[in-house]
Amino acid sequence: MWKNLEPFVQTKDGSHFDFLPDLPETSYGHCLTIIDETRFLVAGGGLSSVYIYDGNEAEWNDVGVLPNGIGSYPACGVIKDQDNGQALKVVIAGGLFGSDDYGVDIYNLERNEWQDAGLHMKFTN
Repeated sequence: MWKNLEPFVQTKDGSHFDFLPDLPETSYGHCLTIIDETRFLVAGGGLSSVYIYDGNEAEWNDVGVLPNGIGSYPACGVIKDQDNGQALKVVIAGGLFGSDDYGVDIYNLERNEWQDAGLHMKFTN
């Protein structure tokens, strides 16, 4: 289990819920973004890698580490094709605790590869 943290649950109809398999690592303060009807991505929050959950296979897939690294509480979101709504990329940015300068990373879902967006988010007190 997750060392006192709640596991992920899923629902397909809003009424019946099922537990997902445990995330391979303990996490807190992560971001989660829905890719499509069967997949979502989890990043940050103490995870050493980024994971995509595949509902068709009922498993977590390690998709590697972020080029710029990341702390807890990042933001993440999906870039979709304007015409057909298909998810193309996932953007992960920011974070807290560990650095005051985080890069912006993009995961290309078609190529299964990371790229550095060349942007940085600076945090000051």
